[in-house]
Amino acid sequence: MERILQWSKLLRVKQYIKNFLVLVPLFFSRKLTSENISAAILGTIVFCFISSVVYIVNDLSDIENDKQHPVKCKRPLASGKIAPKSAATAAAIIAISGFAIAYFLNKVGIIILLFYLMLNIAYSKGLKNVAILDVCILAFGYLLRIFYGAILVKVPISNLLYLTVLAAAFFLGFGKRRGEMQKIESSSTTRKVLEFYTPEFLNHNMYLAMTLTIVFYSMWCINSVPFVDNIIWSVPMVIIIFMRYSLIVEGVSDGDPVNVFLSDKPLILLSAVYICYITAIFYFV
Repeated sequence: MERILQWSKLLRVKQYIKNFLVLVPLFFSRKLTSENISAAILGTIVFCFISSVVYIVNDLSDIENDKQHPVKCKRPLASGKIAPKSAATAAAIIAISGFAIAYFLNKVGIIILLFYLMLNIAYSKGLKNVAILDVCILAFGYLLRIFYGAILVKVPISNLLYLTVLAAAFFLGFGKRRGEMQKIESSSTTRKVLEFYTPEFLNHNMYLAMTLTIVFYSMWCINSVPFVDNIIWSVPMVIIIFMRYSLIVEGVSDGDPVNVFLSDKPLILLSAVYICYITAIFYFV
């Protein structure tokens, strides 16, 4: 069991929740055919594979630094519980498997996966230390999931929905950096890029991104989904969800979106209510 737990940590299984974004184009298209559902589910699995490869590469690159970190030293590679050679072999196998499935799903989609992989490897190798660009890469990762999902089910996505996802991704990215800054213990145990940020800058841009997200989402509800009655009432729900998320991030959170979401029952409940409401008005009303 311990071995399984260590591999789960290395692959970042908990982070797979982000890959549900691949399903968003299918959901809002209302084209739930068996073919589209199968393609979207397999596409989500593929993105889980590729994202795990990214995490392994990142951990392999940061072994020595992680050993000096009070928290990251407990990671599977830094702690020595998984050998680097085993991790590298697993990354290669997972990458080959992911791209093999992707090839049969949609050949064009492979371009997005390759771009995501190379962009994140570049991030791990040094771009994560470049202020602003680091958050841009994190944010673009969310957007690429939407692109990939849209290609798989062959549906157009509203520009306003893309803008909503992008703005929300910036909100999450700046929130993550804000949380990391709050966890600073010493200059030698934190991200180098935090040296270039200030709490004021992160706060201002985090809430700018939140405001844009709500504005874009509201415009999307009004202009892009006129055929769905009562969708405008989902806007207050989104506002409350962002308020709750902000409250957590400004507390003792490390800012990681998945940790923030899974650690707060009210936030999970609010999100569940939103999803149920959207599902009801899209498919049952």
